[in-house]
Amino acid sequence: MQTFKHHLRILVISSALLTLMWVAAGCSSIMTIRPLEAPTPASGEAGATQGSSFRTSKGFDPVVYVDGLWDSKILPKATTESVDLIELLGEIAKDKDEASQKYGHKESGPYNFAVKAEVVIESVDTTSRAGTVLLKPIGYAGPTEVKMQIGPVMRGTAIRDGSGHIPFNQFVNQIEYADVGEALNQRVLDTVLKGLDFSALKGKTLIVYGFFTLDNPAKILITPVKIDVKG
Repeated sequence: MQTFKHHLRILVISSALLTLMWVAAGCSSIMTIRPLEAPTPASGEAGATQGSSFRTSKGFDPVVYVDGLWDSKILPKATTESVDLIELLGEIAKDKDEASQKYGHKESGPYNFAVKAEVVIESVDTTSRAGTVLLKPIGYAGPTEVKMQIGPVMRGTAIRDGSGHIPFNQFVNQIEYADVGEALNQRVLDTVLKGLDFSALKGKTLIVYGFFTLDNPAKILITPVKIDVKG
């Protein structure tokens, strides 16, 4: 009888151990966590996080992009499709909103304008790297101060935003869009302004074709895309 009880106790203990092992194995199977594979980012997300490396992989080059637009779109907009500056300033003085909708263009923010003007250089300011010249439009007697930037630091994106040919939605991200604005300004420095001595041109008459952003109707800053020196 005692031997039977001994064997029965061993059987119960063994069964309990087997049950515990089965439960542990089952829990281990249930609780196993497998790492998820990292999702492949969408093109917009990749561009936003990887910056220029992503754009390079896509073959985007802002300089090449600007080269393709400069002669075919930018120059015609400023020379043959632009508004006379004096006429525009008169329209803005009468009704800024109406003049902006009639002559201007914007992607976001303020309106931008393509203008042409016959001007005299009154003074040159190169005290900062964002150099400017003060212009006197011939025949204009209004209060607006007209300046033109001459660099070597070029401000703003008036060419990009005023051309009407460079919509934001054709770019992968804001970085590409900003790069195009910088490439346009650099094109001005490398071609339009290169070799011009504005100190020597003081008092001379120029025909200026360019763009400006209407931030302040009392002061405008033209970014030139073509300059003809008359004398």
